[in-house]
Amino acid sequence: MVWLRRQQRSPETTGGKITIQSAKFGVGKKQADVTAKLIEQLQAYPDGFAINIQTLGTDPVPGKKKRLTVRYEYNGTNHVMVVPGGKDLSNQALVKNALK
Repeated sequence: MVWLRRQQRSPETTGGKITIQSAKFGVGKKQADVTAKLIEQLQAYPDGFAINIQTLGTDPVPGKKKRLTVRYEYNGTNHVMVVPGGKDLSNQALVKNALK
């Protein structure tokens, strides 16, 4: 069972536990905290969703390419995943990143 911050459950992936610690969307010093929105999206779309201003609900740097930086724990170990804007993110992608 995959778990997300605030004890929100996500569908089965590999039997591990994911805890989202923080999520920032933007570039450089202009980044928005989208932790709550990311958890909401992973709950609603565990198989994946596009990282963009519509799904994350903010545009901290209009007209610039942005990225999502996710800090999370998987089975007791801390990990960081950086996803370029426009790419997809899913629970499986977080697990795959953690298992590298």
